[in-house]
Amino acid sequence: MTHYDTILAHGLVVTMDSHYTLIPDGAVAIRGSQIVAVGRLDEVLAEAQVDQVVDCRGAAIIPGLVNAHTHAPMTLLRGLADDLRLDVWLHGYMMPVERQFVDPDFCRLGTRLACAEMIRSGVTCFADMYYYEQDVAATAAEVGMRAICAETILKFPAPGAPTYEDSLAYSRDFIIRWREHPLIRPAVGPHAPYTATPEMLAAAVGLAREFDVPLLIHLSESSHEVQEGEETWEMSPIRWVREQGLFEAKVVAAHCVHVDEAEMRILARAGAGVIHDPTSNLKFASGVAPVPRMLELGIQVGIGEGNRLAPVPGADAVFNIIIRELEASEQLVHYVLGRLLGARSHPNYLRAENRAVVHYHGFGRERANITSCYNHVSLPRVSSRRIPRNCLLLPTWG
Repeated sequence: MTHYDTILAHGLVVTMDSHYTLIPDGAVAIRGSQIVAVGRLDEVLAEAQVDQVVDCRGAAIIPGLVNAHTHAPMTLLRGLADDLRLDVWLHGYMMPVERQFVDPDFCRLGTRLACAEMIRSGVTCFADMYYYEQDVAATAAEVGMRAICAETILKFPAPGAPTYEDSLAYSRDFIIRWREHPLIRPAVGPHAPYTATPEMLAAAVGLAREFDVPLLIHLSESSHEVQEGEETWEMSPIRWVREQGLFEAKVVAAHCVHVDEAEMRILARAGAGVIHDPTSNLKFASGVAPVPRMLELGIQVGIGEGNRLAPVPGADAVFNIIIRELEASEQLVHYVLGRLLGARSHPNYLRAENRAVVHYHGFGRERANITSCYNHVSLPRVSSRRIPRNCLLLPTWG
C-alpha cells in the first residue's frame, strides 16, 4: 500500500514532459515536499492510502511559473518617475533615491510585498538583482519561494557598498552562507557594461566561476546604451563584454533588445540565457527584443518583469504577471502565447526546469520537486499549506 499525504484529483494535469502530455482527469500525488506520482486518477489512486484528496475539477494543474528577472524590493518605489529615457530615469532618479533610502529593512519589506504579488500570480521562483540580497534571500525563504539572488555590483557607490570591491566582498560572503540552501541560489550581479570597469567584470566573472554560480547582468537594453558603447569602446556592449571574458561564466542576460544577428550568435555559442522583459521595455520605450530569432538560434529565453514599477491591477488573476508581460510584446504573443494555448513549439515558460534560469541556477530536474510556492486560486476553501510547492491550480476556460 502506497501512502500519499495529498492527491490533487480530477484536474487537467499539464505535465510539460518531453511529449507535453495532457491528462484530462488527472492526479498529482504528494508526499512531504515531493511530487511522487503523476498520472490518471484511477492509476494514482490504485492501492494508495491518502490523507487528503483535493478536488480540482474545473482547474488545470501546471508547473509553477518563473519570473526570470526582477528587482523585488523596487516594489516600494512604484510611481517614482515615469515617461523618461532609461538612462535619465536610472541615474537622475532611481539611483539617487536608492542611495538615500535603501537599507536592509527596505529590502525585506519590498521583497515581502513582491513575493505576495508573485505568489498571487502563480510565480514559484524568481531571479533577483538588487542590494542587501541576503535580506532578499531570507525573506523569500521565509515566505517559501525559490529565488536566485544576485547582489548588484556597480563601479560607483551603491547602497551599503562604497566601492565595487565592497560589493564583491558582500557577494562572496553571501554565496558562502547561502550556497547550500534548498530554496535559494546565490549569484553574482554586475549591473551592466556601462556601470562596470574591465577590472570589476573580471573580478565578478572570477567569483562566479570560483563558486560555479550564475552571473546575472543587463545587456543592450536601450539604443542609447548601444550607441554609447560604440562611442566609448568602438564596439557594442555585447562585443565588449565578450572581450572582457564575461561569457566564461554562466551568464543570464536581461533584456538584449538591441542586438544584431552576430550578437545573437555570440549569445547562442556562449550558452547564455536571455530574459525578455517586455513590460520594462515598454515603460522606457526601449523596443522589442527579437525573441523569435533567438529561439530559432537555440538561445534559452525566459520571461521576466525587469523593474517592478508598473502597476499591478487585478492581482487576484493567476496569470496576472505573465499575461501582462506577454501582452506587452506582439512578437512574443505570436510566438509564445499562441504556443501555450495551442501549438507546442516553444513551451519554455511552463517547464518545471525552466531553460533560461532554472538550468543555470541549480534547480534542474533533480530539484524540480523542491519548489516552494502555494496557490489555491479557485479553491479558496483549501488550506494553502496543503498544496504542493511546485503546483499551480489554474482555472480552465470553457
